[in-house]
Amino acid sequence: MENQLIEMLEKVMEKLSSVESEVKGMKTGMGDIQSDMDSMKSEMKGMKSEMNNMQSKMNTRFDAIDQRLDRVEAKLTGLGEHFEELSKNTLQVKDNLTKELRYITHKVNELDRELFMRTTPQ
Repeated sequence: MENQLIEMLEKVMEKLSSVESEVKGMKTGMGDIQSDMDSMKSEMKGMKSEMNNMQSKMNTRFDAIDQRLDRVEAKLTGLGEHFEELSKNTLQVKDNLTKELRYITHKVNELDRELFMRTTPQ
């Protein structure tokens, strides 16, 4: 019976040794997982920093584009106002020329009539 107890204890010891080995393997695996997680965390922080940098650059560029568009809009507004003023002036010049042409036509007709009256024998 003593031998049986010793055999049983040896089997239990073997099993415990096997369990201890598996626990050590799990502990090593957990350490590897922790190391991988730390590495991923570090990479994520780097990516976050890069994204913030990109966002800052994009905001700077968008601000520059907004300023350029504002300047272009101001120039277009100025050109539109200039065009309107030019149109008004052109119409006014046309009206003045039309009036002067009517006056000159009237005077030419009047002089023609007077000349006709003077040159025709009566």
